[in-house]
Formats: sequence, C-alpha cells, structure tokens
Amino acid sequence: MRKRNFFVNLLVIIVTLLLSIPAVAQQPADNSGNGGSAANSQGNTFFNNLLNTVGAVLNEKLQDEFDRWLGKYEGKIEQVRLIEQTPDSIVLEVTYRGIKQQDGVSAKGEVLRGGMVLPGFSSTLGQVQGKSGIARLTITRTAGSGWDASAPATETSDQIRLYLVRSDYPDRHFGELVYDFPKTWGEDAYGVEAGAEDGEAIELGDDTGQENAPSTTTPVIRPGTILLPSTVKPAQTGNTGSQAPVSVQQPKVPTNTVLSQVTSYDLFQNASKARWRSSRGTLTYPGNPNDSRGFARGIARGRVTNRGMTALNILETHPAWSDNGWIEGRYPALLLGPRVHFLATASFLQGATGSNGAIFKVYVYSVKDNKMRRVFARRVNPSDTRHIDIDLSRWAGKSVELILRVDAGGNSARDWAVWIKPRLEQK
Repeated sequence: MRKRNFFVNLLVIIVTLLLSIPAVAQQPADNSGNGGSAANSQGNTFFNNLLNTVGAVLNEKLQDEFDRWLGKYEGKIEQVRLIEQTPDSIVLEVTYRGIKQQDGVSAKGEVLRGGMVLPGFSSTLGQVQGKSGIARLTITRTAGSGWDASAPATETSDQIRLYLVRSDYPDRHFGELVYDFPKTWGEDAYGVEAGAEDGEAIELGDDTGQENAPSTTTPVIRPGTILLPSTVKPAQTGNTGSQAPVSVQQPKVPTNTVLSQVTSYDLFQNASKARWRSSRGTLTYPGNPNDSRGFARGIARGRVTNRGMTALNILETHPAWSDNGWIEGRYPALLLGPRVHFLATASFLQGATGSNGAIFKVYVYSVKDNKMRRVFARRVNPSDTRHIDIDLSRWAGKSVELILRVDAGGNSARDWAVWIKPRLEQK
C-alpha cells in the first residue's frame, strides 16, 4: 500500500511539472526593440524564479516520499526506566522523541553478552504514538527456545540493546542505544533459581577454599531505576591460527614484565581473557551457541549429566561441528606459586544424550622454556562426571600458560562439554 501511494504521489509531481511548461511556451514574443527585450527579460526572470520555487517545493516533497519509501526515519530514545524484573523477563518504559514519521514505528530490545546477541529471547513491540511519548516493552527469556530445548536453567547477560524500527523494514534500525544491564536469567533478585526445589545448587568438585572464592552474585537493578547508556563496548578476545596446541609457538613474555605469584585463579571468571579458537578458526568469547565453528561460554548455574544435577560456574566448550573437531582456550601467562593445583569437574550439560563423549585435555606451556606439556587427557561420557586434580608444583616460580581443550569423540554431535568450577588452588 505504501509503495503504491509513493508512485501515485510521484506521478502527481511529474504531471504538475509538465503542466507548467506549456504556460511558459504561450508567453507572447516581443520584437519591438529594447522595450520588448526588457519585458522579455523580466518575464524570464519571473519564470525562472517561479520554476526555482516550484522546483524546491517539489524536490522537498519528492525527497520526503523517497525517505518514506526507503525507510529513512528519524528519532531517538531519550530515557529508559526499569518497571519490573522477574527471573525470566524485564519490563521497560522507553521515552522517545523526535519521531519524524510515526506510522509502523516501534521500540524493540535484545539481550547481549560480550557484545553478542543471546538466542532464546523475545521482545514485545512498544508502539510509538506521536513525535514524542512513552512506549512500554517486555523482554522475555523463552523456555525451550534458542539452540536447544534442553537449554541451561540459567543464562547470564551484561547488556541490553534498544532501538526503534519500522514494521515494514525490520532490518533497518534507528535511534539505537546499548545499556549496561547485568542479569542472571532464571534466578530472582536474590539468586534463587526459578522452579528449584530447594534453592540449593550442588557445587561439584573439591570445595576447598570456596570461602575465599570471588562472589558471582549479579548486581540487582531495582524497579524504578533509570538505565544509563553504556559508554564502553564489551571486549571480545580471540586467537589466531588453527593448529593443535602442541605445535603453537607463542611469543615469550618480555623480560621487563613482572608477574606476581599466583596461588589461586578462577578460570571461569577469567574465561574472557583467554584466547579461544577451534579447528575452524578464531573464536570470540562468549560464543554463540548456534556457531558451527564451536563456541565457549559461561553459565552461572545449570543442569549437568543425565541425572540433572545442578552445578555452579560452568564453562561450556563445544568443539567445532565436524568429525574430530576441537576447541581450546589459552589463558594469559601466570607466575605460579608453590603447591598450586588445577581443579575442575568434567561433565556434560543435561540433555546431551546423542553425544558419544568427548576428550578433555589440559596443557601447560612454559613461557621461558618454550615447551608444551599435556598434563591431563580423559574421555568423558554424557552421563559421567570426572573430577580433575592436577599438581602443578613442578612449575612453581615459573611463568606458564594454561590451555583447556576438548576434542570431539569422533563426531561432535551434542558435545555439550563443560568444565565445572575450573580453578587454581594452593594445597
């Protein structure tokens, strides 16, 4: 309908312009000397001015019609207020202004983590009424959607993106803004999992030193809070190359770099600092669960194994979607203190019934010696949990890089391989 109106208006403009031409042609010519020439000159000047005026008006109207047809809308989001927050949804009040054309314009939102859109979320359309006003929209985590019906019980995010969009041009956004909005979806404001029987989570693996572990509680944004646009985009890290870790040559740490000795280190919390890659190339963190190149992402709380045990601090590492695919994360250099151990539990997310298992591996790369050593390799099946305890004392006082790697056990179908609470601790 809008396209038809556009062409009708365009036709009217052209016809109007054509009708003005005969009127000029009918002006009598005066050849009676200078006086006639002066009259002619004045007439031509008047006609030229008239044409310029008419042309400017027509050009402006024509430009407006093109803008309307091409979807060039203007307007911006001015203020966003949180109205309500539940474990699986947020309700926002969006104030907008300067909407040049209001027909079919709505406010919409997306959930981000590390600058990437998370799957499994939907957003209502807050319809715009007038050049300025308020629209309300709801962003909801849709159960059983996204990459699989057996999605983790919780999902963490750090930002939301809001923008204005036309209904007939959904891919052309305008007035876009990103807001910091840390949230653990699937938990209420006090960290209790939605639908959990007792609100307790099983922390698989050795609990030694847990009292001193950094808190993973997500800051709570209260209803009534006005959100502020983010000034810094989330960092996304990646690695280059596609070789296996045993053949990777990394530059040595400069001699003027001083590292403090590390006796504890949370690999889950610092996963964004690792360089991630797979047999299909460089990866960003957190990855998209629909990425066929493989992905790594953190899950604050989720179900593991076919028994559906709840675990905390889950680092999911899915190999590339191909036979013998793999994925690895290489952490920055650490100067190890005495009696440091690597601890974790290797398992699978609940629902990985079609997987034939995967091989979990841990490598230690000595920066000074430029040598790589594999310190752990074990095949794990979807129904298993394998506790890992590796003594790294031989590298005490040395600068090393840790590499976590998962190889597909033949094919990578449903290789939802996870490292639960991967960390370094002193024993």
